Amino acid sequence: DGNLRMLRLKQNNHSTFVLPFVNGELYEMHDQIKYTLNGFSLPIYKEYTEDDVFEFVYFQDIDNATITGKVTKEDSLVSLDGYIEKKDLLVYADKNVHMTYPTIGYNSRLAYRIDYTWDQNKQMSFDDDYYYGRPLTFVSKNRFIYCGYNIRQNLFKFKLSDEFKYCDNQLQFVVFINGRKLNNDEYNLTILKNTRPFDDLYLYSAKTLHPGDKLDVFYIPYPLNGMAMYKSQQDTTISITTNENKTYDIPVPYHSYLSDGNTIEVYSNLKQLIPDTEYEIDPTSLTITFKDTFKMPKGLVFKMIYKHKAGFNESGYIYINKDKIPFPLTKELFFVF
Repeated sequence: DGNLRMLRLKQNNHSTFVLPFVNGELYEMHDQIKYTLNGFSLPIYKEYTEDDVFEFVYFQDIDNATITGKVTKEDSLVSLDGYIEKKDLLVYADKNVHMTYPTIGYNSRLAYRIDYTWDQNKQMSFDDDYYYGRPLTFVSKNRFIYCGYNIRQNLFKFKLSDEFKYCDNQLQFVVFINGRKLNNDEYNLTILKNTRPFDDLYLYSAKTLHPGDKLDVFYIPYPLNGMAMYKSQQDTTISITTNENKTYDIPVPYHSYLSDGNTIEVYSNLKQLIPDTEYEIDPTSLTITFKDTFKMPKGLVFKMIYKHKAGFNESGYIYINKDKIPFPLTKELFFVF
């Protein structure tokens, strides 16, 4: 019937959600996944071959529930309805007496995370007495929230929905443009803090999106380490289509920079390959050879890592010889040691 069906792999009474990828990019029909109690279905709208690679990233123990209540010094037992695990519990209030900018008017979307502890009697206590007896919201840190934007005009600023109200860890956001994951330094968020007077949550993209583009924003239960960009907007990343060969010439102009102590990172289906275990680079013949045990995918991505020794001019400023760096210079590309 044109749908791919798989088990949901639920645990306990919590939910499980998935992110589907095809050939290293977010599957464009991901927002049409339908979940049942024990499984999910994904529409397949075109033909795929045995060379195409489907990948599913599972997020288990998801709890998007919110519980409201009050805690007093006389009765600090918190009822979590047996649902939110205490080890995952986050507590929020809609007011904070420690704001750096207290006179600014805010809307009702405010949510300040509160520090708390559990004592030996399993009762909750706050570091600040201000929050006893006040309305509080209890949520789990294991949340899975999504919103998508079909772009109809040039935009770089996007207001996130109220579902992200309790999503305050930027490292747990995952952002895609047209199916390709952004690096963390390619966007920013106006997450509310004591010293940051933002009451609406906006995402600012370093790249302007144009009509026809698609922006997908996810909040996941923990930082997703190890997921690399499949293709970079910079010239430092190149892609090749593989075949039955195990040895490839490193393309021009990148091969000439290996002699200067530069290196290459190799990615397959979003995962970085392990040097000497899955491939070897010969700086003499300027070739890359994959091990016989490595199953060649449909395509590979090479990311070039350049080293360049900078100097100081008479005024004490760092200067860089741009002729030795074969890609556009932007501040996001530099790490100084």
